[in-house]
Amino acid sequence: MVLVTGSQYEALVKAGYHNRKPIIKLFCENVTWLVTGIEDGYFYGYGDIGAGCVEWGSLTTEEELPTLRGRISYFERDRNWAPKEGANYLDMNTLIGV
Repeated sequence: MVLVTGSQYEALVKAGYHNRKPIIKLFCENVTWLVTGIEDGYFYGYGDIGAGCVEWGSLTTEEELPTLRGRISYFERDRNWAPKEGANYLDMNTLIGV
């Protein structure tokens, strides 16, 4: 599976560091990322590692993303996901199921 399509990559680059509206959702086991942008080779967005809180910041680098994996699986992109209008992701306890 392609984690980031060409058009999604272009949108992430255009959004850059300061964007706070998620563009794509990536997940692996109990880890969920809502990616908001790419700048200087880093993916930025909301992260939930299953610890009961959501944080915003640098998630990973472009080079690392294809190699990252959990205990039993690699990251996947949720092809059917769309951001929720008006959602405040930082106020959520989890991104699982969002």
